[in-house]
Amino acid sequence: QTNFYKQFSGNGYDYAYGVIELPDSSYMITGSSSSFVDGPSQMFLLHIDSLGQFIWSHSYGQGGSDAGQRVKRLSTGEYFVGGFTNSSGEGAYDMALWKIAENGELIWFKTFGSEAWERINDIVLTEDDGLIIVGETDNTIDGHTDAYVLRVDQNGIVIWEKQYENPGEDNVFTIEKIAPDFYAIGGTKYNSSTEKNEGWISKIDGNGNDIWNQNISLPNHTFIRDLIITGSKIYCTGYTTIDVLDSAYMLIVALNENDGSVSVQTIDGFSDLTPENQQ
Repeated sequence: QTNFYKQFSGNGYDYAYGVIELPDSSYMITGSSSSFVDGPSQMFLLHIDSLGQFIWSHSYGQGGSDAGQRVKRLSTGEYFVGGFTNSSGEGAYDMALWKIAENGELIWFKTFGSEAWERINDIVLTEDDGLIIVGETDNTIDGHTDAYVLRVDQNGIVIWEKQYENPGEDNVFTIEKIAPDFYAIGGTKYNSSTEKNEGWISKIDGNGNDIWNQNISLPNHTFIRDLIITGSKIYCTGYTTIDVLDSAYMLIVALNENDGSVSVQTIDGFSDLTPENQQ
């Protein structure tokens, strides 16, 4: 295994949010940068080889703030980048989707959203080289965010969209494919009875229908931030807040993919997360 540390930057603010490994062991990275132009930020793609050496970079955007959260490679060698923008679209921020050629040239750019605020948090490829997109919308009655999921085809045309209307702050942060046309999503959902956010994992089919839902209810606010599928298990990571300590504990949950039942749930608290002090 090759280990390296590299820094890529210009004269502005540079952030990397998503990375994938390509078939030739090189890497494609996306994020936001103000180093390319004199403006708030642009979405960028950075291609580096297996040793971390620079191959090429391109920026995409207009006069506002543009950022890429996730990048996926299609079977054709092209790329989808999902993120957000306030350079164009309907609202203050909209979901943004870029389709990029293998050499970094822009094929097309689309936005999704309302006059309110929308953001993409994660994307996953479907069997037909389209995408299921997960994130959030502020287009709500109570002014709090709702979880927002939509599916688009390989041309960026919306096939369906689903807004999970619920009081309080709700969000979907992560999605992974379980099997052909079945997916697991993770995030947080507000419980009006307890007045706390609960960790939320759901299995959906390719049409956005819920197969099962599982809420992780703890004494304080709880969030699922990432997940991975291994065999018949869904492993989730996140955190739960500890109000009296003004801190948070790491949360790890394992669920059975078939019915969503929890097989493992651990909460690990670290007073100091530096490596030498981890237990």
